[in-house]
Amino acid sequence: EHGCLHGDPHPGNFIFGDDGVISVLDYGCTQHLCDDMVAGLEDLARTAIRGGTDAEMLGPLCRALGLPLDLEPKLSSHLLAFARAMLEPVSAPQPFAFGHDHTTQLMERATKAKLVMARTALTHGVPTPQVDGAVLLMRASVGLAAMLGQLKSCADFRSAAGLD
Repeated sequence: EHGCLHGDPHPGNFIFGDDGVISVLDYGCTQHLCDDMVAGLEDLARTAIRGGTDAEMLGPLCRALGLPLDLEPKLSSHLLAFARAMLEPVSAPQPFAFGHDHTTQLMERATKAKLVMARTALTHGVPTPQVDGAVLLMRASVGLAAMLGQLKSCADFRSAAGLD
């Protein structure tokens, strides 16, 4: 909504009021997101919600991360697997309940995608993400999923994100 990503989501950085208000205490690890990243992520989420194929998701994903469309298939498959796990809270049937399994799967996919991206970049010269916030996105999504899992959060995240 505000084009900013909080990259250190853990319970110590927030106060959860009895009235449902969430107060953020630490803005030390935040980053403004460029318009291409925001638009790419919105397109990616809508494509995932409608059950889009990997080929349909690759364009918005590359736009969001500032990557070329002609990625090595091994790299694109890992990035797409991470994207699908990251977007599960809005693409799965609603309401979605965060839990340990989702966080573990998201962390494993993020780690694999980062390793393959680094190896591919070293051996084939594939560029690293070229938009502000792309690298922080993996950290933030895993941290947020872990925190929401600890809180046993369950909601209609699609509606909350304005993606219904």
